[in-house]
Amino acid sequence: MTDPKKANVLILPYKFKGLKDGSLTRFLELSEKYNIPLLAFYIDDDESSYDLPKNLHLWRTSIIKNTKHANEHAMPAFTADYFNSRYLCVEEQSIGYCGHTEHGRETCLSLLEQSQINCNFIRRSDFWAAEVNNKYQAKLQFIENLERSMQTDCFGLKSLAHWA
Repeated sequence: MTDPKKANVLILPYKFKGLKDGSLTRFLELSEKYNIPLLAFYIDDDESSYDLPKNLHLWRTSIIKNTKHANEHAMPAFTADYFNSRYLCVEEQSIGYCGHTEHGRETCLSLLEQSQINCNFIRRSDFWAAEVNNKYQAKLQFIENLERSMQTDCFGLKSLAHWA
Protein backbone atom coordinates (compact mmCIF):
# COMPACT_ATOMS: atom_id res chain seq x y z
CA MET A 1 0.00 0.00 0.00
CA THR A 2 1.37 3.42 -0.88
CA ASP A 3 -1.26 5.68 0.70
CA PRO A 4 -0.61 6.09 4.46
CA LYS A 5 -4.10 7.59 4.95
CA LYS A 6 -5.54 4.12 4.30
CA ALA A 7 -3.11 2.23 6.56
CA ASN A 8 -3.90 0.77 10.00
CA VAL A 9 -0.23 0.80 10.97
CA LEU A 10 3.10 1.89 9.55
CA ILE A 11 6.09 -0.44 9.76
CA LEU A 12 9.68 0.71 9.72
CA PRO A 13 11.07 -1.42 6.84
CA TYR A 14 14.51 -1.95 8.40
CA LYS A 15 16.10 -2.56 11.81
CA PHE A 16 15.53 0.23 14.35
CA LYS A 17 18.76 2.28 14.59
CA GLY A 18 17.82 4.71 17.34
CA LEU A 19 15.79 7.90 17.56
CA LYS A 20 18.25 10.07 15.63
CA ASP A 21 17.76 8.10 12.41
CA GLY A 22 16.57 10.47 9.64
CA SER A 23 14.33 7.91 7.95
CA LEU A 24 12.69 7.07 11.26
CA THR A 25 11.93 10.78 11.68
CA ARG A 26 10.04 10.78 8.36
CA PHE A 27 8.03 7.70 9.38
CA LEU A 28 7.23 9.28 12.76
CA GLU A 29 5.97 12.42 11.00
CA LEU A 30 3.61 10.30 8.86
CA SER A 31 2.51 8.36 11.92
CA GLU A 32 1.65 11.57 13.80
CA LYS A 33 0.05 13.25 10.80
CA TYR A 34 -2.37 10.36 10.19
CA ASN A 35 -2.63 9.29 13.85
CA ILE A 36 -1.59 5.69 13.20
CA PRO A 37 0.98 3.63 15.15
CA LEU A 38 4.47 3.04 13.80
CA LEU A 39 5.94 -0.40 14.49
CA ALA A 40 9.72 -0.85 14.63
CA PHE A 41 11.87 -3.90 15.36
CA TYR A 42 15.19 -4.04 17.17
CA ILE A 43 16.83 -7.42 16.90
CA ASP A 44 20.03 -6.99 18.87
CA ASP A 45 21.65 -7.86 22.17
CA ASP A 46 21.37 -4.31 23.47
CA GLU A 47 19.25 -3.24 26.42
CA SER A 48 19.61 0.52 25.85
CA SER A 49 16.69 2.62 26.98
CA TYR A 50 14.93 4.95 24.56
CA ASP A 51 12.48 7.75 25.31
CA LEU A 52 10.02 6.62 22.64
CA PRO A 53 7.27 8.81 21.20
CA LYS A 54 3.86 7.43 22.20
CA ASN A 55 2.96 6.39 18.64
CA LEU A 56 6.19 4.36 18.15
CA HIS A 57 5.92 0.73 19.25
CA LEU A 58 9.30 -0.95 19.50
CA TRP A 59 9.45 -4.75 19.40
CA ARG A 60 12.86 -5.89 20.67
CA THR A 61 14.83 -8.98 21.56
CA SER A 62 16.66 -7.43 24.55
CA ILE A 63 14.69 -5.58 27.15
CA ILE A 64 14.77 -4.97 30.90
CA LYS A 65 11.40 -5.35 32.59
CA ASN A 66 12.03 -2.62 35.19
CA THR A 67 12.94 0.05 32.61
CA LYS A 68 10.56 -1.00 29.83
CA HIS A 69 8.13 1.60 28.50
CA ALA A 70 4.48 0.80 27.76
CA ASN A 71 5.16 0.96 24.02
CA GLU A 72 8.15 -1.43 24.17
CA HIS A 73 7.42 -5.09 23.61
CA ALA A 74 9.58 -8.18 24.08
CA MET A 75 9.97 -10.57 21.19
CA PRO A 76 12.04 -13.71 20.65
CA ALA A 77 15.06 -13.71 18.38
CA PHE A 78 14.41 -15.83 15.32
CA THR A 79 16.91 -17.80 13.28
CA ALA A 80 16.79 -20.40 10.56
CA ASP A 81 16.10 -24.00 11.55
CA TYR A 82 19.28 -26.03 10.98
CA PHE A 83 17.89 -29.30 12.38
CA ASN A 84 17.74 -31.32 9.13
CA SER A 85 16.55 -34.46 11.03
CA ARG A 86 19.86 -34.82 12.92
CA TYR A 87 18.89 -36.31 16.27
CA LEU A 88 21.22 -36.37 19.25
CA CYS A 89 21.88 -40.05 20.03
CA VAL A 90 23.56 -39.87 23.43
CA GLU A 91 21.94 -40.62 26.73
CA GLU A 92 23.90 -38.31 29.02
CA GLN A 93 22.43 -34.99 30.04
CA SER A 94 24.12 -32.09 28.31
CA ILE A 95 23.58 -28.39 27.92
CA GLY A 96 25.16 -26.07 25.39
CA TYR A 97 25.76 -22.37 25.22
CA CYS A 98 27.52 -20.24 22.65
CA GLY A 99 27.74 -16.54 23.39
CA HIS A 100 29.16 -13.75 25.52
CA THR A 101 29.43 -13.98 29.28
CA GLU A 102 28.33 -10.51 30.34
CA HIS A 103 25.38 -9.58 32.60
CA GLY A 104 25.78 -12.50 35.03
CA ARG A 105 26.02 -15.19 32.38
CA GLU A 106 29.52 -16.26 33.47
CA THR A 107 28.20 -16.91 36.99
CA CYS A 108 25.43 -19.11 35.59
CA LEU A 109 27.78 -21.02 33.30
CA SER A 110 30.18 -21.63 36.18
CA LEU A 111 27.34 -22.95 38.39
CA LEU A 112 26.31 -25.38 35.68
CA GLU A 113 29.90 -26.54 35.19
CA GLN A 114 29.96 -27.51 38.88
CA SER A 115 26.92 -29.77 38.38
CA GLN A 116 26.74 -33.34 37.05
CA ILE A 117 25.59 -32.10 33.65
CA ASN A 118 27.94 -32.29 30.68
CA CYS A 119 28.46 -28.68 29.58
CA ASN A 120 29.29 -27.67 26.01
CA PHE A 121 30.03 -23.98 26.46
CA ILE A 122 31.66 -21.67 23.94
CA ARG A 123 32.45 -18.37 25.62
CA ARG A 124 32.64 -15.32 23.38
CA SER A 125 34.16 -11.94 24.19
CA ASP A 126 31.12 -10.15 22.75
CA PHE A 127 27.78 -10.69 21.07
CA TRP A 128 28.98 -11.67 17.58
CA ALA A 129 32.22 -13.60 18.21
CA ALA A 130 34.72 -10.79 17.65
CA GLU A 131 37.59 -13.25 18.21
CA VAL A 132 36.51 -15.31 15.17
CA ASN A 133 37.50 -13.58 11.91
CA ASN A 134 35.24 -15.70 9.73
CA LYS A 135 31.60 -15.11 10.75
CA TYR A 136 30.52 -18.17 8.73
CA GLN A 137 32.87 -20.26 10.91
CA ALA A 138 31.40 -18.66 14.06
CA LYS A 139 27.90 -19.62 12.86
CA LEU A 140 29.03 -23.21 12.18
CA GLN A 141 30.44 -23.42 15.72
CA PHE A 142 27.08 -22.24 17.05
CA ILE A 143 25.18 -24.85 15.00
CA GLU A 144 27.58 -27.67 15.99
CA ASN A 145 27.12 -26.69 19.63
CA LEU A 146 23.35 -27.04 19.19
CA GLU A 147 23.79 -30.44 17.56
CA ARG A 148 25.90 -31.95 20.35
CA SER A 149 23.80 -30.70 23.27
CA MET A 150 20.51 -32.12 24.56
CA GLN A 151 19.50 -28.63 25.66
CA THR A 152 20.77 -25.21 24.74
CA ASP A 153 20.32 -22.00 26.60
CA CYS A 154 19.83 -18.77 24.72
CA PHE A 155 20.04 -17.17 27.76
CA GLY A 156 17.17 -17.80 30.12
CA LEU A 157 19.82 -18.78 32.66
CA LYS A 158 20.53 -15.10 33.14
CA SER A 159 17.94 -15.10 35.90
CA LEU A 160 19.96 -17.71 37.80
CA ALA A 161 22.56 -15.05 38.57
CA HIS A 162 20.24 -13.77 41.30
CA TRP A 163 20.56 -17.14 43.06
CA ALA A 164 24.36 -17.28 42.93
